[in-house]
Amino acid sequence: MVFSSAIFLFFFLPALYLVYRLVPGIRAKNAVLVLFSLVFYCFGDVRHLPVLVLSILVSWGAGRILGALPKEKRTARRLTAAAAVVYHVGMLAAFKYLDFFVGNVNAVLGTTFVLPGLGLPLGISFFTFTGLSYVVEVLRRPSSMAKDPMRVALYISLFPNLLSGPILSWKTAAPQLEERTCTAEKTARGLRRFVLGLSKKLLVADIIGRAVDAVFAAEVPDARLAWLGSVGYAVQLYFDFSGYSDMALGLAGVFGFDFPENFDQPYIASSMTDFWKRWHISLTTWFRNYLYMPLVMSKPLTRLYKKWAAKYGRAKANRLSILIPSAIVWLLTGLWHGAAWSYVLWGVWEGLFCVLA
Repeated sequence: MVFSSAIFLFFFLPALYLVYRLVPGIRAKNAVLVLFSLVFYCFGDVRHLPVLVLSILVSWGAGRILGALPKEKRTARRLTAAAAVVYHVGMLAAFKYLDFFVGNVNAVLGTTFVLPGLGLPLGISFFTFTGLSYVVEVLRRPSSMAKDPMRVALYISLFPNLLSGPILSWKTAAPQLEERTCTAEKTARGLRRFVLGLSKKLLVADIIGRAVDAVFAAEVPDARLAWLGSVGYAVQLYFDFSGYSDMALGLAGVFGFDFPENFDQPYIASSMTDFWKRWHISLTTWFRNYLYMPLVMSKPLTRLYKKWAAKYGRAKANRLSILIPSAIVWLLTGLWHGAAWSYVLWGVWEGLFCVLA
């Protein structure tokens, strides 16, 4: 089910809103949203519903253990968080990258291993990162642990964000899962935002997309047609993703949530670094908070920085110490977008421009 489908617009959304407004209390409202979010997921990929449910259970269970363990038991806390991280990353790797890995092994070694063909669960890249955010935040601040599993379930499975983001941090979402208001003004504002995003998707992205597909399908397009297709694809990509983000934030607003923006006019960016501060902001923020900064502050890199500072000076050591975490982050950013060497090269290319900027 997609937001632009008739079943969503005329059946799912009205039914959900009616039930949501009728039930009393925030816990009941959260339960309704979880139930409908799981139904929403089942319409697209019921076979992989257990993957989503297990992600919720593992995240909540790890959070409960981390919240119960005293801060003095650092080893036990780190092992618990590490186990949850390994589970989430392992599931993402198995479903998204195992075929890619086996295919490359066959190509390099000449083997004939059969591709597992597990299939890709819808939204796994997004709900995996959401689950990881919860575990890491509770590791850092045990007091933020949610005793009620329904709150974690809603955080990970909330249908507006489930399939294509934005990726919310637990710090941002937690207060609103516990208390929020759903007023007529918020609903109206959310619906206007949703209609704007729907218009971007249907009236711009989809129409231009058909023309772009025709250009790319041509066997030997001339230079003018190739440039037209490239520019058209840039427009299609922007309005498709921007439209989805508008629809997601608008739908969240209908149910009383107030989530941060995911786009900020990226095509007027002054540099590649500025571009990634504007494009898919939630993804850039996730990698910065949960990968880049921990790498920068890690003990091995700190020791390297001290050696480089003594040998080359602080200014050069700063630049060198940024290269390693930046390379890791951009390599994984490319892989996150897709399991193919083209995405890996794209990530390296983007990272190179960001570092040079």
